[in-house]
Amino acid sequence: MFRFRAIQWIVLSSVFVFEARVAFARAGGGGGYSSGSSRSSSSSASSSSYSSAQGSGEAGLIDLVVFVLVAGLILLLRRHGRRLMAERARTRSARQLALISRIQERDPDFDLETFEQRISRAFLRIQEGWSKQDLSDVRGFMSDGLYERFSIQLREQKEAGYFNRMSDVRVLGHEVVAVHPRAHFDVVSVRITAAATDVRVDVESGREIDGTRRAETFAEIWRFLRGREAATKAAAGLFEGQCPNCAAPIDPRRGWACRSCGSQLEGAPPDWVLVGITQVSEWSQPESDEPDWLKAAVGRDPGLTVEQLEDRASVLFWRLMDSERTGRLDELAHLCRGVFLERQEQRMAVRATRTTVVMRDCAIGSVRLRGILPGDQWDLALVEIRWSGDVLEVRSGEAARETGGRILRRSLLVMARRAGVQSDLGRAIVSAHCVRCGAPDEGPLEGRCGFCGEALDDGRDWLIERFLELESAEASQLCAEVVQARFAAAYGEAPGPVDEPGLSAARPGGEELLGWCLALAYCDGRIDRRELEELERLGDRLGVPADRARRLRQAAQFGRLEVEAPRNPAEAREWIEALTTLAAVDGPLGERELATIADLAGRVGIEVPG
Repeated sequence: MFRFRAIQWIVLSSVFVFEARVAFARAGGGGGYSSGSSRSSSSSASSSSYSSAQGSGEAGLIDLVVFVLVAGLILLLRRHGRRLMAERARTRSARQLALISRIQERDPDFDLETFEQRISRAFLRIQEGWSKQDLSDVRGFMSDGLYERFSIQLREQKEAGYFNRMSDVRVLGHEVVAVHPRAHFDVVSVRITAAATDVRVDVESGREIDGTRRAETFAEIWRFLRGREAATKAAAGLFEGQCPNCAAPIDPRRGWACRSCGSQLEGAPPDWVLVGITQVSEWSQPESDEPDWLKAAVGRDPGLTVEQLEDRASVLFWRLMDSERTGRLDELAHLCRGVFLERQEQRMAVRATRTTVVMRDCAIGSVRLRGILPGDQWDLALVEIRWSGDVLEVRSGEAARETGGRILRRSLLVMARRAGVQSDLGRAIVSAHCVRCGAPDEGPLEGRCGFCGEALDDGRDWLIERFLELESAEASQLCAEVVQARFAAAYGEAPGPVDEPGLSAARPGGEELLGWCLALAYCDGRIDRRELEELERLGDRLGVPADRARRLRQAAQFGRLEVEAPRNPAEAREWIEALTTLAAVDGPLGERELATIADLAGRVGIEVPG
């Protein structure tokens, strides 16, 4: 890699020298000898002519040498680049085969090339449906959360009087980046690289809207899921609108319940279903195994899955965004708890009297479950959503006004469900369907299913409890509680209430505590702005001089920090409280962070289960 970078630098430098030499030769060859001289004799003219010819010869020779050098280096760079690309392709291929082997252990007929071909066809069908503003042909292999996302985005387009026309759509490549066999599902994440030309077209006139044409190459992570016991039986299936068992056409609304052969697979789809699209910039490798905190939750509720919670969160998010934009509550009311609905009603009342801000043309970067908080009456599920949107100002009786800005946001969607309710595995990716009859949620009547009349807001399904900015104090407190719950699930003992440590400036052991927090912050190889700010505040509270804190931070950054053990279990518990509060700043605890906290506990005899 170093040689490759060095060759790049040499070539670029040589090209610069070559271009500079050409430019210099042009300037010197012309003006240097015509700037004028008081000497106009023949001898002077002869000398000037000789000098110009000599300089021209030297410049031509130098240019020739530089040209040959650059050409040789470019040829060498190309050869090295081809070898490097071939090596990367072999590594990528080997990694994909290793991942796919995890599926082939149970399904020997699974073939990567066939799978990629099917993905390409599904990708193109979705783009075609998007351009037509009609997703009925692809509904059968999309989860409810994803279908809700596309449907509301298309509804917004229709109300604005335009549609997106995608042309020259090409799939440039696939790469399987993650395969995770779960308790009930196989989950495969595929990086899809594609190119297309996108333009907005006015529906009424059929003309292209000026300034909206854009040709680009892009990459996204598409996540697919199927039942753990599913097996490859045919080259066609849900992607192609067919039952994977008997090849009969399927009902797009309930793709894995074939009306012809009656085949179902215990609530898990017998063929691959698209359950999520994540931007590459927001994607991170999922945990290889189900974490202890999730296992504890599944122990209380065997049908609970991450996929179900994230799918339900997507449905709730998009219904909320649609309600915020339109000012209507009819399709949101049955998806909220009473307190949240009252707040939304108050917000809508305010919009009738003064200017408010709403978001339009929203897009999601990622949806990620952060944890579950069991309660006596209600259980809470915390889901982080990274999204963006255009900011609009809305005034009563006036058209919405664009502010000219698009913002990125990180929000925490808090969902609530009555304690003790057991999840239905069959609804894992159909979370916008009735919990009783399975009918799709297509405009309930006064909070009841339009098919069977069952109440939809009684807490048997996850409802919106709160929708918070991730940086808010309330969200931070909830995330800290999740960290405590995760620690307790992993190590059998909670670190205690998450409050301010309340340490005095003169407190002994402050430097050691700051050292442990620094070790925790840097143990996963990354640290963000909010963590740094939290560490600076902690250092101030502990009375650690700024210069000393800076040296500790540098030592932690380069892995040279040695940390002392707390003097007793009471001090250890106090330190663990500070560590869990810090860990909550940037998301869930990873394996290294848990190991760091476990090490701290183990040094003073707090037992940590294996």
